[in-house]
Amino acid sequence: MTWARLKDDIGTRIAGLTRPTRWDWIFALRTVSAGLIAILAAYALKLDHP
Repeated sequence: MTWARLKDDIGTRIAGLTRPTRWDWIFALRTVSAGLIAILAAYALKLDHP
């Protein structure tokens, strides 16, 4: 195996790890939604430090 081919192979594998998948986007959306619901509930309950 040549160095160029090895470099390309490793680069392709690393690039695949850094791209967000559909499940990553769903997780991010659910996390942000939960945070917004929590802050809205805190404001609705008129907490001192929401």
